[in-house]
Amino acid sequence: MQVISLRSHIDNIKAKYGKYYWREPQTDEELKKLWGFPDCNEHGVFKNVNEEEVINYGQTTALVKICQAPNKKWVMSLSYSMATEGYCSPVSLWNDTAYYSYDDAKIDGINELIEIFKRKADNESNYSERNREEFKNVIAMLKAQKTPQLDLF
Repeated sequence: MQVISLRSHIDNIKAKYGKYYWREPQTDEELKKLWGFPDCNEHGVFKNVNEEEVINYGQTTALVKICQAPNKKWVMSLSYSMATEGYCSPVSLWNDTAYYSYDDAKIDGINELIEIFKRKADNESNYSERNREEFKNVIAMLKAQKTPQLDLF
């Protein structure tokens, strides 16, 4: 899997426009140029995003959201929900990692989810034993998605 870090480009754009960089319309234009002028809403959120559910187990669901930008690179974001909390981030101009393929973006998303759920499974002070066991099962299911299944026939 290969990733392309856009962090330095985005940091340069932020530095160029100062403390309130996000208020400057030129910021969005420079970010759009970086991604090849994608179709976005007024907040810089990509349109036509594929949301792929990678986990639906017990009280836990997780999505990897992927879109191909006009520059032929792929961009990814995550969301997950559990009984007591959740997280959601849009695929936007501010994403700082690009990928060469859909599969690379999906695998990196799964890797990020594995790390998130590992931290939760190891956190005895915030989660019950039942929750931590569910997180361990979620991790195993995510890892299984990274391993190609060979057809016997």
